[in-house]
Amino acid sequence: MKIKSLIVASMTFFVATTFAQEGPKSKKGETVLPEKGDWAIGVDASPFLVYIGNIFNKNNTVAPTWQGYTGNLSLVGKMFADEKTAYRAVLSVTKGNTYQSAEIAKAMAIPNPDLNFGDKRPLVKDTWSRSSTGLVIGGGIEKRKGKGRLQGFYGGEALLSYQAATSDKYTYGNALTQNPTGNQPDVNPGDATYSTNFNNNLNSGNDILNQNAAVTSARLLNSKQNGSFGVGIRGFIGAEYFFMPKMSIGGEFGWGLAYQRFGKSSNEWEAEGKLADGSEATSKVIEKGQPRSIFNINEQNITNNAIMNYIQPSGLLKLNFHF
Repeated sequence: MKIKSLIVASMTFFVATTFAQEGPKSKKGETVLPEKGDWAIGVDASPFLVYIGNIFNKNNTVAPTWQGYTGNLSLVGKMFADEKTAYRAVLSVTKGNTYQSAEIAKAMAIPNPDLNFGDKRPLVKDTWSRSSTGLVIGGGIEKRKGKGRLQGFYGGEALLSYQAATSDKYTYGNALTQNPTGNQPDVNPGDATYSTNFNNNLNSGNDILNQNAAVTSARLLNSKQNGSFGVGIRGFIGAEYFFMPKMSIGGEFGWGLAYQRFGKSSNEWEAEGKLADGSEATSKVIEKGQPRSIFNINEQNITNNAIMNYIQPSGLLKLNFHF
């Protein structure tokens, strides 16, 4: 009897240990939780939840798309060293392009076209284009806790970033007239009749005006800002529920800090008036900012910046696929 009891106890212990190690199974016997050697990717869950909600509410449905999180093109992948530990890899790309154009009146000597008699006023085009690109790569470790379908996790990541300078370029259909004569109209940066105000580019040369008292106004031709290299760290904590084998939905909160070294900024102006040395300001005037460094835990008005977009406080809903 003692031997029989010992055998039963041993078998019970073996079965319990085996199931505890393997975790929950589906009705078909499939392993639900990730295992050693599994890989995983996560995407923004919001489009899928909205899609399902619209189906139940009988609203018009638009097929959901895969979207990265913590950036407009970002991907976090995992490789499971064991059931409780995963290594994370981060790739985040931010890219922005802006283009605007406007047709305005062509600056013409008087007499101008007589609009009362159906004459057409000639038009010219002003343009503004902006481009910015940023890249973040990194890696980290994730620790997991939980035995059932609900799993908690926490960990940290180390990050490297490169941010290309945000570049703005402006073209103008009407040239400036420094000293108009006769019937020639006065085209100056402060007159929106002959120059389009894109992004406050007209009469916005505060540094130019402050340093050169005889300069009356200025308009931007080219601007390069915020090119940088950076390093950062980010911590995260969250939970996920495995609703199907190797598929889960969960939430993650993260926050980090970063150090960035910015290169020289530059602005190229077209100005009216006289510079400090007495020369005419109709030629291009270039000002250069000094390199600078920042250490912060939030964007602090630094826009289109890849690492700041990634480390700022964020709460995410994720749909995760393990394979």
